[in-house]
Amino acid sequence: MQELEEETSALRRELQVVIPPAPPHVQITRISEPTESRSIDGIDLGPAIIDHAFKLFFRDFHPLLPVLDPTVTPNVLYGKSPVLFWVVVSIGSRKHLVFPRLIDALSPRVSSLVLSSLSSRTNPLESIKAILLLLEWPFPSTSYRKDPSFVLSGALIHMAMQNGLHTPSILCIEIQKLGAESSFFDPSDIERAKLWAYVVVLYQRTCTGGGHPALWSVDTYTEQDQFKRILPQLPAELQLQLQLATIMSRAQRTFVQFGLPKLSSQQERTLDSVLQMVTTQLDTVESRASSACRLEVAAMHFFKSSEALDVQACQFIFDTIVKVYEFIRDQEKAHKLSSFCPNSVISAVMMGQALMLRIHKGPMAAYVDQERGSALFHAIVSFIKAVALEHGDKPTKVVSFSEQMWGSSKAFKNADGSLDLALRVRNRLSISLVHDAIIRWREEFLTPDRPVDLQQHTASILPANAAAHSDPIAPNIGQDDFAATLGTEAAMMPMNGLFGDFCFDLDDLWRTPDWQ
Repeated sequence: MQELEEETSALRRELQVVIPPAPPHVQITRISEPTESRSIDGIDLGPAIIDHAFKLFFRDFHPLLPVLDPTVTPNVLYGKSPVLFWVVVSIGSRKHLVFPRLIDALSPRVSSLVLSSLSSRTNPLESIKAILLLLEWPFPSTSYRKDPSFVLSGALIHMAMQNGLHTPSILCIEIQKLGAESSFFDPSDIERAKLWAYVVVLYQRTCTGGGHPALWSVDTYTEQDQFKRILPQLPAELQLQLQLATIMSRAQRTFVQFGLPKLSSQQERTLDSVLQMVTTQLDTVESRASSACRLEVAAMHFFKSSEALDVQACQFIFDTIVKVYEFIRDQEKAHKLSSFCPNSVISAVMMGQALMLRIHKGPMAAYVDQERGSALFHAIVSFIKAVALEHGDKPTKVVSFSEQMWGSSKAFKNADGSLDLALRVRNRLSISLVHDAIIRWREEFLTPDRPVDLQQHTASILPANAAAHSDPIAPNIGQDDFAATLGTEAAMMPMNGLFGDFCFDLDDLWRTPDWQ
């Protein structure tokens, strides 16, 4: 035993030569030194604005994706990683009470900084954290400013592998023989494994939001003995998220084969078996978090013909939507979720709206609680209105789409009034349902002779003060002192072209002749 311990100590000393030791953890207080002013490409931010953004970030956003040290000061973080500093400031300024246009002004500048960090050799782990945060809280996207999340997620997974996060540098020794437990693991190994797990989870979520199966297998490295040994040391919530990501990643690889223009009876029965198997796996995860995953399973039922969709499946779809919507509604009441809503929740809402519309506009509406469904549908519309940051962003478009499609008497109908429930888009997995619903919406409401009506409808969605983060810690600063630094780039985007692609590449989808 003594000889084994000596060999272990020698190996650790060798690893320290290759991998510099992590700096000692120092408790830092925010009053240790005054926050310095910072500037980025012509925008100057004073200490009060920076401190306000940091307070909001660590109070509201950090608990959902805790990849930073909550005691770090703005000065220390800027010295360590300017790109991570500016991402934190941007996220904390998403609904600034005094300067609601700040997020719009920071967007192109910080985005360029993030892209340049991909090739930087300085503090790559901090750049990885910055990208993680932007995937969960991306800048507002419009027809003029596309959401790069899907591209960034691919860069993120490769950047993490390039820096060795996929292979925790723990020693493969049977802990039981050493008579030790978790104390054997180096804290830096646990932090690296934690960061890798978040990378895997956000990569899988982003692929799902784009309607693509993860090209990289989630469990390729998470099934390693090294990672399995360290997995119990990670936060329980993160272990759950990783488990769900693994289940859905495997399921999506199977779902791909059902994207045919039409399924045979045998293929429909096979799909039913697959959906039942995935549902059983999700049932083993006792958490409300699995309800969002069940939305994907529910959506896949619509890949079958309308004749094959029975009452039981319809009730499963409806109940799944209700659980997700009630959870979001309760979180909004208890914690004002709309003030810090992550992108994954917006994606779940879009999926739920598309499914709810099909249920309520289809022949199975009589078999569900329509009054309850209607109340939740409109409650979620109100929630998404509160999420919106600016005119023309994704939540604003979701509101317009939801309200107009719900009130339409032509939705999912042919010109002669007969039902048309055929799924037109089948190449985007569960997100195909969202694409299909938006295409139908565009056909009915986005005709060339109605631009004025659409502009007026959209302008009425976002109240004048909707972008303000009603928070008591907002600094009392004169707006005129800051407005001069914004320049013309911070102005609101023009309304024409507002509904260009709905952040789903729908224009490209229309131009593709074989889009089914």
